[in-house]
Amino acid sequence: MRFRQWGGEVKKYLVINGSPRGESSKTLQVAKEFAFNLDCSEVEIINVSEKTINPCKGCHKCLYEKKEYCHQWDSTTDDDMKVLRRKYFESDTVIFSTPVYFFSIPGILKNFIDRLFSCSEPFMIKCKQRESVSSHPLRKSNLKNIFLIASCGFPEYEHFKPLIETFKWYAMVSNVNFLGYIACPASHLLSMDIFKDEKKNFLSLVRSMGKKIVETKAITENDNERLKLLYFAKRIGKFRRLANEYSLKKLNERDLGTNINIKSKLK
Repeated sequence: MRFRQWGGEVKKYLVINGSPRGESSKTLQVAKEFAFNLDCSEVEIINVSEKTINPCKGCHKCLYEKKEYCHQWDSTTDDDMKVLRRKYFESDTVIFSTPVYFFSIPGILKNFIDRLFSCSEPFMIKCKQRESVSSHPLRKSNLKNIFLIASCGFPEYEHFKPLIETFKWYAMVSNVNFLGYIACPASHLLSMDIFKDEKKNFLSLVRSMGKKIVETKAITENDNERLKLLYFAKRIGKFRRLANEYSLKKLNERDLGTNINIKSKLK
């Protein structure tokens, strides 16, 4: 995807889309709006769901035998991490685009992050941002910043807290900057016509926040408060009712809701 260039040094931005839905992901829709005003000529998007990424086996051979080399590349289980890892560490800023799965991230994205361990030194050092915490230094990396864009089916922002803390810690132990996050609760509304005005205003502000990252290098809690006000904050009850009506409709279509006392649970 190509976007406008603001001049000056061209930076490399990489979007890691962790959604199993790939290009149809609602989270990626938000990420593309955010990326529109970034100061670069091109933003690369990687859909991890389209890649073969084996889980890390925790063998530590990448630390002591063949540095920066995963032993899986010598076997029949070779995967796409060799190329993906290079793209990741050559980028100036990585934008993680992910839905919330049980207060965390989808398994395929977790596999991707775990496998980046192969670029670590075996030694332990103090984190630059918090000296009371230990970390492994990276061998070779151009990465300077991490940003998070997350979506969730529930309408409350509290569901994002564990995920945000995870990425704050990930940035800290990687000795890179955490530039902030954008949270998109009740992400189903992005496909609901009844909330089209809220969607339009929300995505417009998301796009402006992409420009702010270029200018100030951070998204603040005040910025997220502005998003909350736009994002039908006073209409959570209405969204919950519509979501329940949709679920009941789907259950009844499959004759699964007729023998279940559901309505008493929806108060």
